[in-house]
Amino acid sequence: IAGKRLSASQRQKLALARALIKDPDMLVVNDALAVADGSTQTRIISNVREHRAERGIIWCLTRASAARGFDRVILLEYGRKAGEGTFEALAGEGSALARLVAAG
Repeated sequence: IAGKRLSASQRQKLALARALIKDPDMLVVNDALAVADGSTQTRIISNVREHRAERGIIWCLTRASAARGFDRVILLEYGRKAGEGTFEALAGEGSALARLVAAG
């Protein structure tokens, strides 16, 4: 069956669980929760960060507000680096990150 009976959200969660089971030194996650709603994304990201507190995570996000709480945020616009630092430093009034968070 190979997961064909699972919903897209279930398949994404299962793929993330498989990656976590392998327990790599550096976990790279690219848009793994795109189908999930905002509160589910926030909860899963928080749980993964807590579980992997001593290991590295690179997480590519499409929802800017989900970057809150990461040690370092790298903001890309049109494929180019537009900023780097903490979420709070990058989310100042009128900044590109603040516009993305406001857009949803």
